[in-house]
Amino acid sequence: MKIKKRVLSILCASVFAASLTVPSISAAEIPATQGTNVTFLNQRTAMLPQHMSDFVRHESMVYTNSSYWAGGNANRSVSAPSSTYNYYTPDFLCSSGMRYDSSGNQLGIFGYYAISTYSLRKSAGFASKVQSDYFETDSFIQCNLSRVSNAIKYDDGTAYTPRIGDVLKFYDNGGFSIFITGVRDNTIQYADCDADGNCKINWINSANINDLNVHGHRYVDYVQRPMMVGDVNGDTFIDSKDQTELFRIQMHEATVEYNKKYRDGAADITRDGIISILDGPTLQQVIAGTNTRQYGYLYE
Repeated sequence: MKIKKRVLSILCASVFAASLTVPSISAAEIPATQGTNVTFLNQRTAMLPQHMSDFVRHESMVYTNSSYWAGGNANRSVSAPSSTYNYYTPDFLCSSGMRYDSSGNQLGIFGYYAISTYSLRKSAGFASKVQSDYFETDSFIQCNLSRVSNAIKYDDGTAYTPRIGDVLKFYDNGGFSIFITGVRDNTIQYADCDADGNCKINWINSANINDLNVHGHRYVDYVQRPMMVGDVNGDTFIDSKDQTELFRIQMHEATVEYNKKYRDGAADITRDGIISILDGPTLQQVIAGTNTRQYGYLYE
């Protein structure tokens, strides 16, 4: 059973409110929605190139290079093409990314549908399966991307910066997905499956992010990332916008609508089962990089 936090003194509440330049809030405790857990893998470790290198070394022994992700078993590859597809089904998928108005202001809602579980195959299935293995979660968020000249941008016009572990989905020429295994300057390394039309696996690919062209696919649809503790507004970044949304939750005025269970799981920064005034300063420390605790990814 979770241990409830003690209500802070009026003095502590005043210092807290003043330090964050946002409306003061009560010290009332809000139970975090039950059902979300946190991975052992933490966000800092996941972004280390060496961690990804170790993962690729191990994963490529399960899905060997130039073998085929087919045969009806998503947990292995086969040595020859097969007419039987493999499928991977995420437990939770937010789509299609945070929405923005014409002025670039975040509307705080996901478009079209917020919760979806469906089976993926070929390049999309392989990339998502490998991503799930890497981050130890089946819970993902998708954010819209589009090409503007030779730049890949989000809906609000900001440039996309690739991260280790990203899955990129292209929508042209029948669609294609890749799993990013490395980022260096303007070059990404990635793994993929099905460039040959037979679900053949290739762990050794590279592309220039400024003119992204993956086997003839150039038009990016979205980036898929795991759901992080601290990413309260669900835009795949941990920043001041999450602080603002955390206060809104605490004041019962939340504006983000994607999934209350995962939103509240991300907002419980101190990981004690409740959302209270203690989570704000901790999130501030995470954003500033002064918090030494390691935070992971959410899963159901």
